[in-house]
Amino acid sequence: MNEYKCPKCGTEFLLGARFCQKCGCDFVIEFMDKPTESKKINGKYPKASFGNRLLAYIIDRLIMIGLAIPAIVFLVIGKKISGFSHWHDWHSNHFHGEGFLFFMIAAFCLLLPLAYFFVKDGLGKGQSLGKRAVGIMVVHLPTNTPCTIGQSCVRALIWKLLRITIVGKYIELILVIVSEDGRRLADLAANTQVIEVTQFQNQ
Repeated sequence: MNEYKCPKCGTEFLLGARFCQKCGCDFVIEFMDKPTESKKINGKYPKASFGNRLLAYIIDRLIMIGLAIPAIVFLVIGKKISGFSHWHDWHSNHFHGEGFLFFMIAAFCLLLPLAYFFVKDGLGKGQSLGKRAVGIMVVHLPTNTPCTIGQSCVRALIWKLLRITIVGKYIELILVIVSEDGRRLADLAANTQVIEVTQFQNQ
């Protein structure tokens, strides 16, 4: 019978247990803090499911759209108050007063989805809200720990730079599908990999 010890109080528990019977330690959270090599195959983590990664991407995009809604609302209100019919009238005499205020609020609100895009994979245990929903995470390979906000920003920046060119935005998708570990150029730059959260459970 396989028995393990609680990382906090040392009480033995059976493989598959979620909480320590003595101190209540959440084994999933505890082991995600300090991932081990035991889930690796030949020293490498298996790649996360492409379906899960795609679903997480869609969820995160929907979240970003939701965060952008206030900006769109304020932009439309500012346009109406300013009284110009075309956006090329930006520098016209109509652009003043309350209209200007709404445009500034809209610009500020646009920072919300942008900020989420850059820091999302450094939230919690290396999980954006989308990744958390489907059970995947981003791990920093050199330290074997969840992705930080700084590493998330690197991943996001490389992704944005690659999307400037028509070819660049497809390179990442191809690498996710064909590479052995599912790492794209953004992952190589940040030394990260997307893996299944279950690789850290039931250690």
